[in-house]
Amino acid sequence: RENGMKDKALLLETSDDLLYARYSKLDNYIDYYYGCLLPSSAYLHLFDVVPYNGGFLLVVPNRQNPVELEPVIPQQKLLKVYREHLEFLKISKLDNVGDLNKAIRTNKISEIIQVSEAYQANEIADIAKEITERYNDGLRVVLISGPSSSGKTTFRKRLEVQLYVNRLKPVGISLDDYFIDRDLTPLDEFGEKDYESLYAIDLDLFENQIITLLNEEEI
Repeated sequence: RENGMKDKALLLETSDDLLYARYSKLDNYIDYYYGCLLPSSAYLHLFDVVPYNGGFLLVVPNRQNPVELEPVIPQQKLLKVYREHLEFLKISKLDNVGDLNKAIRTNKISEIIQVSEAYQANEIADIAKEITERYNDGLRVVLISGPSSSGKTTFRKRLEVQLYVNRLKPVGISLDDYFIDRDLTPLDEFGEKDYESLYAIDLDLFENQIITLLNEEEI
């Protein structure tokens, strides 16, 4: 708190299973971090901090070529969603994990869950509205992407409900139905089956069936 880190102090106070905490110090700056840190800032040679959309953007080295900085690719839609989410959290008085822990302790978490569900339903309704408008302009395929177990199927089903409300009849398909045989699945750098690989999917079958659906034919 003396260093202005009220969020970190609240997190430590509301963490019941925390027996002790380690903190790091750089000159007169003290902070708590949950992951691994370099033993010295001297290891940091290549980075940049640039002004970006009213704030600052930390530019890190390229993964494939670590002697060059990663190119800055504007992500205006992602930034807009991020800012809207931060505004919602601010209104909900959930600026950090400590605030969430405090809400659980004071038995206010049920209200927060209900408000969050309503907020998500409103966002999905907005997405369905945009899809409906673009459908009238010729849109026929909507792609939903995300890592494993991120809720893609659940989101798709909720989006389908909203599209039905907008008098559209979506046909939901899942890439889970297009995986190739397990013994043909490509391997990652550790020799394990890589189900996240694009080539774990039967691309020819997927493409052909998408084209068939676009032609309003049965598959």
